[in-house]
Amino acid sequence: MRNYCLPFTLLLLVFSLPVFSQEKYDLVNSGEILAQAGKMYDDGKFKEAINLFKTVSRSDTNYADILHELAYTNYLDSNYAASGQYAKEGLKMFPEKASEWYMLLGNAADAAEKREEAISWYDKTLQLNPYDYFTWFNKGIALYNADRADDAMECFKKAVLIYPYHASSHFFMGVICAEKGQLPQAMLSFTTNLLMNPENR
Repeated sequence: MRNYCLPFTLLLLVFSLPVFSQEKYDLVNSGEILAQAGKMYDDGKFKEAINLFKTVSRSDTNYADILHELAYTNYLDSNYAASGQYAKEGLKMFPEKASEWYMLLGNAADAAEKREEAISWYDKTLQLNPYDYFTWFNKGIALYNADRADDAMECFKKAVLIYPYHASSHFFMGVICAEKGQLPQAMLSFTTNLLMNPENR
């Protein structure tokens, strides 16, 4: 049997190589952080929640949820540029959740008064899921804010056809009808809104 062994000079080289330690991260329970930070933003403590979300490493198994919450919390904190950045990072790292990132990008763009950009993001979401009533509603809001009431009405109609119990879609249908002087239709929409959700506006 032939005996294979490394030459002595090669062994010296192997054992003389410096050993680099991996960068150390503090171990955190990302599930607990999601719960704690979620309670913070429910209480309006958006910046505290954002700082807590940032303690989670990119290698964490919950990092997609962390990015989603960072995008959403920055949106709540009126930092629409940061919200969009986190959503784009999420889209790059987790493309399988594209519809969620598109929705967040649309919301951030609409809040920043970039109406056409928002509509294009909502359209991308609807290409993936044409029966998402909430995206139809959000697109309707963007169109309404862009002074395209007729197009917005079509979106609200699609939303309630998919999910008849969405109170806010009925409310905005009432608003558009009232603005057009269609008072019976407006009253019907407002009444339906309140039947669906008595605490709604």
